[in-house]
Amino acid sequence: MILTLETEEQRSFVEELFDKYEQMMLNICMKVLKNPEDAKDAVEDTFVRIMDNVEKFMEVDDEIMPGFLAVTTRNVACDIYNQKIQKHQNETSSTYFEKQDSEGTVLDTFDHSIDVEQALIDKEFISELKALMQSMPAKQSTVLIYKYFYHLGNTEIAEMLGINRSVVNSRLHHARITLKKLLLNRYSNN
Repeated sequence: MILTLETEEQRSFVEELFDKYEQMMLNICMKVLKNPEDAKDAVEDTFVRIMDNVEKFMEVDDEIMPGFLAVTTRNVACDIYNQKIQKHQNETSSTYFEKQDSEGTVLDTFDHSIDVEQALIDKEFISELKALMQSMPAKQSTVLIYKYFYHLGNTEIAEMLGINRSVVNSRLHHARITLKKLLLNRYSNN
């Protein structure tokens, strides 16, 4: 597949990404998909996406490449997860509707509006958090984003940032304190 790239520079770039970030990408996929085979497929799909957009990836600064790859990998893994869920729901719903009682009514009902309301509240709160995090020191907000938005472990964050795990722990500790102060300040003024 890598041979389909136009230049040697592109091929070596993709090979270097693979060598350097494959394990991190596999870890991200395992957290989303919980299955080694699906995780491997997701990493392969991610590299297909990278090769399809190799010029854009080559423009990404080395400093932010780990985060950029983490987001791309997580998106691909989530797409695969959603496809599996959709397939399962389609199979389940066809079986479900076959299990109607003799009067033709569905045996189970569920109020989906509660989930929609909670999702909207969650989305609004996350938007507020992101806005508050922009006012934090970059080192603190970066580890919070990797930890809570990309669901990476402290060791993975340390590897991505090229720092010790103890430094990540310290930054997370200080970031939580800073964010707590910002949240208290925001809500105490309202």
